Amino acid sequence: LLSSSRVTVPDVVGLDVEEARSVLERAGLKLEVAGKVPRSDAEEDEVITQSPAAGKKVEKGNVVKVDICRKVQEAAMEPSKRSELENQIRNRLNAWELAWESRDVNAYMSFYSPDFYCSYNPKMANYALLQQHKSNLFRTYSWIQLEISEVQVFIESDSTAQTTFKQLYTCSDARANDFGQKTLKWKLVNGQWLIYNEEWYEIANY
Repeated sequence: LLSSSRVTVPDVVGLDVEEARSVLERAGLKLEVAGKVPRSDAEEDEVITQSPAAGKKVEKGNVVKVDICRKVQEAAMEPSKRSELENQIRNRLNAWELAWESRDVNAYMSFYSPDFYCSYNPKMANYALLQQHKSNLFRTYSWIQLEISEVQVFIESDSTAQTTFKQLYTCSDARANDFGQKTLKWKLVNGQWLIYNEEWYEIANY
């Protein structure tokens, strides 16, 4: 009886999210979208990762979490130009990380455009709210540490780009620690790459 309630997780990577949902439902499983990740090599709403992986045995009725693609159109340009812009963005990303760890709100906010907006956290909905929120946190915590990995850079034009990466955030209050997928959208303003939008979603069980 116990074995009959277990099913094999089908492979839904590469399928459209609604097609993937149907495949999983036929197997007695549920689909949950964990987040949308920028990609230039997949189609809009295409499943790009799944957990549990295909082939795993799970209880019927279990949830399979998937990441789906948010299509990014990259600009056509000379490889040397693309490489130059990518390096600029990666350098800015590294400096942004250090500014956050420094807990210097002025240094941190120098990476953000005045028209910044964010939808995932109302406390960071615009530039002024972000500044107030970070000022409070920087005063509250005695230290902050970031670890970013799996960085991808998408060059949309000579003056716009996106970065997406895994982010592990730890600080002096362990209750605030988290791990997630972050996307920063950048634009070139007076010769400086500034962040105008931020997206994040939590990855559980890290």
